[in-house]
Amino acid sequence: MGGALVTLLIIAIIGFFYFLPTLVAYDRKVEGRGWILLANIFFAGTGIVWIILLIWAGSAQKGKKDD
Repeated sequence: MGGALVTLLIIAIIGFFYFLPTLVAYDRKVEGRGWILLANIFFAGTGIVWIILLIWAGSAQKGKKDD
């Protein structure tokens, strides 16, 4: 039982860091956040794309809409 809980915790932590660029983009309401999400899903596993996406999400201009 304890091993399964540790495994789920590790998966949750890895998932959080994997989707960090998307989370930053949605938190900042970046206009291209849908593209960041798609690129994050399909290409972020390479590492360099993950870094590029994180920079994009953090430096892009915030959107004007509140949705």
